[in-house]
Amino acid sequence: MKTLYKLLAVFCAVCFLAACEQEIEPNSGVTDYVPDPSKIPTGVTTGELLDNLGTSVILASSVSGDGGSVLLDNGVIVSEATDFTIASQKITIQAADTATIGNFEVTVTGLKKSTTYYYRAYSYNADGIAYGSIKSFTTLNVTFSPYKSDFAPNTAAVADWVFDRYTGYDPDGVDLVWFSTEIGTTSVASYWGGEDLTLISPLIRIANSADTLSFYFYAGGYGSPQTKVKVYITEDLDNYGAPVKDWTLPGGGARTSIPMDAYFEKSVYVVIVIEAGDFILYRFSIAPTTNAAALFS
Repeated sequence: MKTLYKLLAVFCAVCFLAACEQEIEPNSGVTDYVPDPSKIPTGVTTGELLDNLGTSVILASSVSGDGGSVLLDNGVIVSEATDFTIASQKITIQAADTATIGNFEVTVTGLKKSTTYYYRAYSYNADGIAYGSIKSFTTLNVTFSPYKSDFAPNTAAVADWVFDRYTGYDPDGVDLVWFSTEIGTTSVASYWGGEDLTLISPLIRIANSADTLSFYFYAGGYGSPQTKVKVYITEDLDNYGAPVKDWTLPGGGARTSIPMDAYFEKSVYVVIVIEAGDFILYRFSIAPTTNAAALFS
């Protein structure tokens, strides 16, 4: 938006000079400025994607020369189209904080998750505008914390989770995983069926160092003498790392809370592996500690 204001200012200045042209005395030595295309900024380079935050990204770019005229603005243009300029429709323009020679970074917000975008750097002075090459990125399907899901059949929250077995509402309880309304709230119930069972949360960006992972669970609700569960917090689904919880649980219900400060500004999955028994997960949340109680009321 800042760039658009600058462009409008330049446009208005040109219009003003044109309006005043008839007032210039002949042979006064005053002439209208004529842009010189050879003096536009040089070395405008579209840089790399520095961080992919789902609905926002951080992009790097650079400009190596001003062409002999003061730089008015540097920035990046983002579009869902594959070819565009600063005058195209349906684009997002994000100006850098300063218009100087060198490297710069911009943060572009308001993007859609799981969407491919194209972007290019730009720089302009009084003589014209120069562009970098067009590159692309695909935004991640990332949910920012605080994240809360109480789960219910066929809701978007459930659809965001990954289950490694068939899921569906089954009142007879014969499916390995099913949605239910146990313990007075909507929930996801997972039942031991002879193999490990894995539940994977959506990818979650931890935006607050005070966030806490919390959820209620119930073990042994379907007659198992004990339940074995491991909970992982991981950036890599190919390598979970060490579990943050490794339980052998007797029958009964409880709540767990895990600080997320170690994952601040990281995008992570919560992976729950049921190795034996049966397990009901409900009121899952990642939220600031001070607000956690309200989310579970």
